[in-house]
Amino acid sequence: MPTSVKDMLAKAGAAVPRITPSEAADLIRDGKALVVDLREAAEVQESGKVKGALEVPRGLLEFRADPASPSHDPAFEPGRTVIVYCASGGRSALGGKTLQELGFTDVRNLGGFKDWAQSGGAVAPADAPPAVSGGQQNADKAAESAPGPYQPGEDLARRQDQLLDEAVEETFPASDPISPKRIV
Repeated sequence: MPTSVKDMLAKAGAAVPRITPSEAADLIRDGKALVVDLREAAEVQESGKVKGALEVPRGLLEFRADPASPSHDPAFEPGRTVIVYCASGGRSALGGKTLQELGFTDVRNLGGFKDWAQSGGAVAPADAPPAVSGGQQNADKAAESAPGPYQPGEDLARRQDQLLDEAVEETFPASDPISPKRIV
């Protein structure tokens, strides 16, 4: 049955308890909570973040939180309290529900960063962007571990392109009417 974003937000909001900046500050002070900023990097760069927060854009949350993922961040422990926030509370509600679905049992939604900052909560600058993106690092790992004739010292960018071309060909053979080769 089809659903809407409004319905998804309502279900997530009902499942993930909303907490006040004061309640969040208490949990942070105890040192047991993981605070996760789900905004995009540009948003965090512009305004800063909750001091000590882990920056994980909403689109990468599942990959960082799932222990079975090659991109797993060990800060995500299912038994640990997780406080999520974003710009206004929508992404954090959805992200919190996703964490619950991944087995995290104590997830709280702080809502919007602006509420935290306006309440006098500690704010820190965004982390410096990595010299090589996490995506690039993961692509390099994938190219190194991919089947086929990998040679140490091989140009990984060329290998990644080759593997992508092979995957596209498997997915969309040249005989397929929607093959990128036929569309071009």
